[in-house]
Amino acid sequence: MVPGDVLVRLQAVEGLQAGRGNSRESEPVKPAPQADIEAALQFMTSPVAAMVRLQLVTGARPSEMRLMKPEDIDQTGEVWIYRPRKHKNAWRQKSRQIFIGPKGQDILLPFLIGRKPGEFLFRPIEGREEYVTKAFRSGAKTFVRNSKGGELALFAERLYQQYQACLRESTGSRVVSRPVAA
Repeated sequence: MVPGDVLVRLQAVEGLQAGRGNSRESEPVKPAPQADIEAALQFMTSPVAAMVRLQLVTGARPSEMRLMKPEDIDQTGEVWIYRPRKHKNAWRQKSRQIFIGPKGQDILLPFLIGRKPGEFLFRPIEGREEYVTKAFRSGAKTFVRNSKGGELALFAERLYQQYQACLRESTGSRVVSRPVAA
């Protein structure tokens, strides 16, 4: 517990103002260019590509895609509603609804078929062989070699990290091999 006088003194301190002081201002993070996303999709496995496509049509966050389960989606209406159990503002007791229209439904349908309650819809392990074939043997090397300015190489690394996170989440295992920049 902090003594009362310390709390009062801390509350009296003004916050940093933009452009003032010696603090370095970081550049705002911008979304990936659509052309880069389209270029990367060809090197993704079906589950990962579907997650990215669904994000593009719903505005959902990557973590919300990874944690999606059949029982979290209300399919009763013309527009489906996904209510993630865990999300960025859950700690504020805010609910989150992600609306899934016809395009998103077309993306989701193949992953809903045969899924049991409690199973993740997007299971990257199901695309592991496809991933190894596409990315490790040819795709990732060409993708990184053809990038200009390193931006696509960074994007490829982020995709790999996302793949690893999804794999750990769904199976608890980790792929030990990785794409090699040529």
